[in-house]
Amino acid sequence: MHTTFRNGSRPGKLQYASQATVRPNTQLASRWLASQNTLNVPISTNQPSLQLPFQRWFKFKEAFSPQFIIDCVADLRRPPRTCIDPFGGCGTTALTSQFLGIRPTTIEVNPFLADLIECKLSSYDTKQLQNDYFEVLLVSKNLRFSLPELLLNAPPTLVQPGKDGRWIYPRNVAKRIFALREAIAHVKSPQNNMLLKVVLGSTLIALSNVIVNGKGRKYRNGWETRQKTPADVELAFRGSFFEAFSDICHYAGRAVNDFTLIRGDSRISMDLVNEADFAVLSPPYPNSFDYTDIYNVELWMLGYL
Repeated sequence: MHTTFRNGSRPGKLQYASQATVRPNTQLASRWLASQNTLNVPISTNQPSLQLPFQRWFKFKEAFSPQFIIDCVADLRRPPRTCIDPFGGCGTTALTSQFLGIRPTTIEVNPFLADLIECKLSSYDTKQLQNDYFEVLLVSKNLRFSLPELLLNAPPTLVQPGKDGRWIYPRNVAKRIFALREAIAHVKSPQNNMLLKVVLGSTLIALSNVIVNGKGRKYRNGWETRQKTPADVELAFRGSFFEAFSDICHYAGRAVNDFTLIRGDSRISMDLVNEADFAVLSPPYPNSFDYTDIYNVELWMLGYL
């Protein structure tokens, strides 16, 4: 059971399930954290957990390590039942809370990141998910669509020939990405549809001519002679799916499967939150860089904009 509030919804008072009888699956949580590299790495960054199951789905540079959440919980005077993260990001607080037996509420304004969070926190019919994945591959091979129509409102630099000799995606790579995107749109299960879209989104920067770092987004060195191909799209999508599928299969049955995700501006959406035992948050940094600009490749390519 989970609750997702969309932009503009006003559901009234939130109801939290009692966790009085919940006992964290410490063995599962320990196994999840076993691959963390915390040696000489600050847990306030995502570096220790870049290859951690679920965290590896999308390289979110502003994330912190799950160990940071565990340390925060350990410092509390009494065990919490609920928590809130007003700036959800990639869902580290919410996911770690589920492992710890704490019911999370999280808020995220970026629709792609909100989908990423929901996919991490949700439960799946793995057989149906596998079937839907193979169906997407099959449908995408023969799908017909109009690339100019899909690019009608996109920035001119998104796809070759681009503008002023620069483009983010070669035309044949963009066509293969869009074929997968349109095939995913045919998946009937909303949960599987969302996950497959997130999986495709996780490949987009690696398949592009740009990188994202602390200075924002910029073109790769020598990108003109290092163009990706449709075959690279196939390999990246397959690899990302089986990583996600493996994580889902190995880490089902967390101490808490319930959650609340509120999609919207936390300055407004916090009014929807009735209760939380503690809060862990990392707000956007003012006057540093534009988060929307950094992550708008995913927003454009996946049809959010």
